[in-house]
Amino acid sequence: MREEDRVTAVVAASCLAAMLFFPFMSLRATRLSPAEGISLFAALGPMRALLLFCLVLLLLGSGLGGAPKGWGTRISAATAVCLAFLVLEFSGSSAARLVFGRDFARVSLSSGAWVLLVGSFVLFRTVSRRLPKGNLERTFLRLLPLLLLLPFLAGKLDNLSLMVEFANRSGRFALELRRHLVLGLASVASGSLLGIPLGYASTRSPTLKGPVFAVAGTLQTFPSLALFGLLIAPLAWLSGRFALLKALGVGGIGWAPAYIALSLYSLLPIVQNTFAGFASLSPDMLDAANGMGMTRRQRLFRVEVPVAAPIVLGGVRVASVQAVGNTAVAALIGAGGLGTFIFQGLGEAAPDLILLGALPILLMAVLLDGLLDVLVRLVTPHGIREAA
Repeated sequence: MREEDRVTAVVAASCLAAMLFFPFMSLRATRLSPAEGISLFAALGPMRALLLFCLVLLLLGSGLGGAPKGWGTRISAATAVCLAFLVLEFSGSSAARLVFGRDFARVSLSSGAWVLLVGSFVLFRTVSRRLPKGNLERTFLRLLPLLLLLPFLAGKLDNLSLMVEFANRSGRFALELRRHLVLGLASVASGSLLGIPLGYASTRSPTLKGPVFAVAGTLQTFPSLALFGLLIAPLAWLSGRFALLKALGVGGIGWAPAYIALSLYSLLPIVQNTFAGFASLSPDMLDAANGMGMTRRQRLFRVEVPVAAPIVLGGVRVASVQAVGNTAVAALIGAGGLGTFIFQGLGEAAPDLILLGALPILLMAVLLDGLLDVLVRLVTPHGIREAA
């Protein structure tokens, strides 16, 4: 059995077990009341529950039977998307029924529904990889998850507690989302501006390599909260000493220590990949460039950079995904971001408020990883792609 088929079978079996033994939805009399678990059949009804069972059994069969490439892959990918779509669609209508006549009741997706949604995503990613890269059908299949936006756009999920939390904080959510993106991406940009030259210089100067990797590695070992704390005192002193810094909003808490710490955290993967990219260049390739009469500058931008760029961008990709997650912790020092909702939800014992902050972070990380993966493939020279 192929690795993809084993993954498909295991994940589909996990989804089947979750449907049988885990609560599908939870009902609270008020926002902060204890949750009452509701099974799949009680929440959706027999017909809808059986339909979901059939879709999961179809995916399980495709894994155990080793679904071939071609139509088997297309059907499995479409089935995974259909499963996630129906979970959202049915959950929205069931939530409307459960809260009808209860002014303060809250309905949430429970563990069974979350296992189905996450399992659908894993199954879709697994089976869609069976199609060859660059295939038009694979591109079409990757766009299928956009169908999951339809229940949101149609308002079918408005009665779920997560969407109620979002509706109550839509303005604040947009503000914190913007802060999160700006802080995370700006720190990666700063880390790239510093890390790429340092990584390249390390390939040219062995004496520089040791200190650069030692400092970047040491910074990476610091817990994020510890690094934030170390920056509070010096930044507060600088802010009190220089009026310009204070006018710019630099202080012991806020965006400044978060931005500096996140920039430092992004250094190690960028420096490592930059060093690996330029150090992996073949001496024969460089000799050929010299033999063609290229100057050092021409050789750098026409030969070295194009060949090393995919590996360098791989480091930027890792740093970007890492920064999106670490930015959530910055809310503890007043930098804002989606972590604000996570820590507020923890303080209020409100799970859906926690999800309001956590789910967008997860979605941003996945989207950013996918976009940078596409960018890496685009900048990879054609000859290297063919050899791979």
